[in-house]
Amino acid sequence: MKDYYKILGVSRDATTEEIKKAYRRLAHKYHPDKGGDEEKFKEINEAYQVLSDAEKRRKYDEMLASGGVSFGSPFSQKVRLDSNLFDFGFEDLTSFFEEVVGDLFNKTFTQKVEKEKLDITLSVDLTLEEVVKGATKSLSYLRYGKCLRCKGSGAEPNSRMIECEICRGTGKAHQVNQTFWGIFSKVHPCPECKGRGVKHEIKCVVCKGEGKVEKEEKIKIEIPPGVDTGQILTFKGLGNYSSLLKEFGDLLIKIVVLPHPKFKRRGDNLYAFLEVPLAKLYLGGKVDFVDITGKKITIKIPPLTKVGSLFKLQGLGVPHFRRRGRGDLYLKVSLKMPSRLTESQKELLKKLEQEGL
Repeated sequence: MKDYYKILGVSRDATTEEIKKAYRRLAHKYHPDKGGDEEKFKEINEAYQVLSDAEKRRKYDEMLASGGVSFGSPFSQKVRLDSNLFDFGFEDLTSFFEEVVGDLFNKTFTQKVEKEKLDITLSVDLTLEEVVKGATKSLSYLRYGKCLRCKGSGAEPNSRMIECEICRGTGKAHQVNQTFWGIFSKVHPCPECKGRGVKHEIKCVVCKGEGKVEKEEKIKIEIPPGVDTGQILTFKGLGNYSSLLKEFGDLLIKIVVLPHPKFKRRGDNLYAFLEVPLAKLYLGGKVDFVDITGKKITIKIPPLTKVGSLFKLQGLGVPHFRRRGRGDLYLKVSLKMPSRLTESQKELLKKLEQEGL
């Protein structure tokens, strides 16, 4: 069981004022914004929340005297409800679990919400040619960066720590809601000190205590070959800054591949039409085709090739994303129709018609 008196460095008969003074001194020393130990600061805050509350301190002293359940680990041992030690009524037990579970839930929820605010999502349009070759994109966007004046602490340099006057050092704010079924109380992190219990006496004049400032960011990002629509690329540390979590979020790039007039993509394979003149469909021959990279390829057409036939060109599709190899290119044969016919062409076609072709 944790000894909260030892943590604060006070005797067991210390007055409320002595406990408060000890807490202020230690909180200032170990506060993370001052480069202190975050876990030690949490332990100090936990001890103060118990010893500064007369009822909690009374029950804690009783448990301490009998070696009972640790206040810091309410679920680590079984609570004997039939013991006179706790003297808990149903309302006391409900209140106890509301505070403990509420604190844990709200702290986790607050951190999750704060984490979600850190990431920034931008959409980037790519042509199919850029997907195949890879691309470098210049981006400009707004994000919250760490305040340079206060280095993210939200306080004027050399500003001392004081107890939050809103939550009186508990780091908690109670919200009371009246409903049809009765009155319900919820515990939330204090909006003034963001659940820390202490705050800086003087807020930073630049960021107004937020620890962050909005600024325009201009960057260049490298997009590897093989990406597809809907894919999200993560660029670490290029998102917003959180003074609560002391970290930067990420920049999330959502890929949108624009339609191509000539090629269709299915997975990493490409599909296109290969227009072949009528004579070469019957007699065979060679037809030139320009692939997605701009390279000219010569396709050999066998005699009597049917419209709709497929030619597979291995390795001429889209590169596999972040691995070796490429998809294939499939060419579907179609009849190349002239926009108009010359007189000699018409005569030749009539002769072919007479021959049954």
